[in-house]
Amino acid sequence: MEDPGRALTVTRVQATAFQARAGGKKSNALNHLVKLTATTGDGRQVTGVGEGQLRTAATGDRSEASWEFLEECLRRLHGRGISAADPATAADAVRRQMSEFHTLAEEHRTEGKIDLAVPYRGTLLGLEVALLDLTARALEIPLAELLGTRRSSIAAHPTGVPAQESTKALRGRLQEQDTAFPVTHLSGLGTVQENLDLLTTAAETNRSDEVGAAGQALWINLQGALDTKDASAFVKAVARLSKAGTLPREIFIEQPVAIRDRYYLPLLQRTADKAAGILPRSGSDIHIVSDQGAWNVRTAGRRARLVARLGRFGGLRPPRAAHIKPAQAGGLVASIEMSERVHKSSPQARIYLGAFGAATDVTAATLRHLGMAMPHVDALVDATLASEPTLEAPTEPGLGVNVPYSDLVGDALNTFSIPEPTVATHEGKSPNVYPEVTYLQPLGSNGTKGHLLEREALMLGLSTVRYNKGAFVASDGTREPLSFKWSRSPLSSAVSLALCTHKEATRLRLRRAGVPVPKGNTFAEGDFDGAREFVRRIGYPVVVKPAMGVRGIGVVADIRDDEALEQAFHQLSASTLGNSDFIVEQHVPGRDYRIVVIGDEVIGAILREPGSVTGDGESTVAELMIAKNVARRGNPHLWGRPIKYDETARFLLDRAGMSLHSVPEKDQKVLLSGSCSLSQGGDSIDVLDEMHPSIKEACVRAVKAVPGLAFCGVDFLLEDHTKPLEEQHSGICELNAHAAIGNCEYPLYGEGREVARTLINECVSRYDLATTQRQDSLALRMLVRGRVTNVGYRAWLQRHAQQFGLTGWVRNVHERMVEIVAEGDAEPVTALAALAVLGPRAAVPTDVTTTHIEPPRLEGFESVSEAPKEITHVR
Repeated sequence: MEDPGRALTVTRVQATAFQARAGGKKSNALNHLVKLTATTGDGRQVTGVGEGQLRTAATGDRSEASWEFLEECLRRLHGRGISAADPATAADAVRRQMSEFHTLAEEHRTEGKIDLAVPYRGTLLGLEVALLDLTARALEIPLAELLGTRRSSIAAHPTGVPAQESTKALRGRLQEQDTAFPVTHLSGLGTVQENLDLLTTAAETNRSDEVGAAGQALWINLQGALDTKDASAFVKAVARLSKAGTLPREIFIEQPVAIRDRYYLPLLQRTADKAAGILPRSGSDIHIVSDQGAWNVRTAGRRARLVARLGRFGGLRPPRAAHIKPAQAGGLVASIEMSERVHKSSPQARIYLGAFGAATDVTAATLRHLGMAMPHVDALVDATLASEPTLEAPTEPGLGVNVPYSDLVGDALNTFSIPEPTVATHEGKSPNVYPEVTYLQPLGSNGTKGHLLEREALMLGLSTVRYNKGAFVASDGTREPLSFKWSRSPLSSAVSLALCTHKEATRLRLRRAGVPVPKGNTFAEGDFDGAREFVRRIGYPVVVKPAMGVRGIGVVADIRDDEALEQAFHQLSASTLGNSDFIVEQHVPGRDYRIVVIGDEVIGAILREPGSVTGDGESTVAELMIAKNVARRGNPHLWGRPIKYDETARFLLDRAGMSLHSVPEKDQKVLLSGSCSLSQGGDSIDVLDEMHPSIKEACVRAVKAVPGLAFCGVDFLLEDHTKPLEEQHSGICELNAHAAIGNCEYPLYGEGREVARTLINECVSRYDLATTQRQDSLALRMLVRGRVTNVGYRAWLQRHAQQFGLTGWVRNVHERMVEIVAEGDAEPVTALAALAVLGPRAAVPTDVTTTHIEPPRLEGFESVSEAPKEITHVR
């Protein structure tokens, strides 16, 4: 009879999609983190975690389709009962559940929801690991026991040493690796010769006195960089260098060709055997290392299956080594089955177990447990695990790791939970979601700052020439073109911009204008003694900030004692602006506001609050941060400015006696940033309609105090924006002549204001430009100059245009010019015009000229060699 205490009921399901990091740096890799919470029959609560690695064709995943599939699986899983009376029963329950998910994945494929064979393998991995971790923790046994532990230890190898800019640096990295491991692992470069040079350098380093490992085997992962012709040439060259003694006898060449060419791997192995002068039956010193696809008839592809059949009659054998990755195999059980299949097919084959690069500790722990259930695996290949050459079988329950929240909170792209977490509101207002964020995200985190003015100019019928992400000119075709750079326009003079950059000069002019400013002084770099004396005269609280700062860098407010002052000096010195003059001024009690003035009018005002989350009584601090950061991703101005888990956040949480895993009480506010800067994760709340007229008047006077200044963001400290200035403490702490347009255009809460539209209208009026009525849909012709042919530019542009839902075409005009014709709604078509100057990685566009044309009325967006229709310019 089953122990009722071992029966599990899934009470909460959670998933986070995030940009994974490799070596501490954010990558383009997409991973899923799945967390399951269940209650046992005796009332215990247990959790399980799993990480999925989505690598498009390699794992059968597409980002959006895979996320929808994961959500559907989690909906089915919520509320389910899982039998966990003993390890065998629990493992069988997980297998049955995963069988249901595999069937669902196949239904998605047959229904056309995804176009890849054996879909969602990377996604299924995260689900399977979370289920196994959950049941293993309930049984209080290591996850490896559920899989069937078949060994007590396993060797671990590091991942490949990346190519360095200098030979000296490369040798240093190789020396660190070679002292502990029997194989030197390398990450390949682009060309045949570069890879040969890399192998030669590694072999020379191994022979050096510092390493003393002459003859040590080399392993190079080419990551599919070569075509079949170059791969064959590379293998032959490696064999020649090996026979000559330049390279060691044993060399592993992993994935020399792309996935689509995996059929060629057995042919490459035969090439290696022949080039090395060794008969196939006696084994070869050159091992072609395949991924699991070469051994899996479902994922190998038609040509690979044909080669395999022909090989039975023509002496072809599979590659001599296999590198199994669970995300590619489709899970842990599938990886075990793959290992058995490889061993049965080729008993002498080397088998290695690893993961795709860019993952958290959850993946490393998964590999460690899985390796203990795979007796034929020679070694694990993982940078995290290879801190020790040999790993013992783990003894902790489940995976033995918790959710790596610190890796998720700042990089989360999407989140799903049942029950849903509470996203922080402001006075009952939910965070705004702006549909145009889809078109603006490809422009980068500062995309709104460089694009919105051009969008408004094009919507008024002006033509533009864009030179880079921030700079463009707009023209009506008759008058002198107007120049713009980021939020800078012809409305403000260069002198006024320079004056506003210096905070001390700004404060003097504001004081003469009779607007409230805090008492303060500027000090030379490192003059902390002078600053301490000044603080003694004016008293606490004070603010310390760089004299010419931006984005809140180095700013510390509300300093109330000598110890906090010294900490502020240390933080300033450690910041990127620590080698400049700095200001100490009185701290004005109140809240932080950015008020935008154009000409004689305040046209936008937001309250800026430090980054924080509000508890719901159930979610952890990290889960609340993830939910809020995902909400910020729906904001064109904030999507690239998440709340960060940095030194300040750790300090504030520690001071409150909390951590990322703490569960705040319902409605408890948890502060995570010491700055109101939006770039540091601050919130923006529109308050324009509530603002008292006296505050608006003071802002206009402040801008007029700087001659030639016509557009400005006034940073105002106020106790209450609804009250008159004379009834409260207040102070203007900065005039920002380069104010980002997007902060009032796209507040997190409240009504967005048309800052860009007002600014362009002011330019049109002042310089008497001829415009049309503002258009909501546009047909544009763009001529892109620079290095834009034979670099993948057309395919890149076509993909974005199709994602934006535009019609038109792209074609090469000549070797230095591409023509784009695009028609659609104004927001996506103007975003494409701004995006065109960026191009794919290999392209170097120099400028983009955008003009208006009569709508060509096409269907779809195509890459063509000749223009399908004649273009008629509007003007």
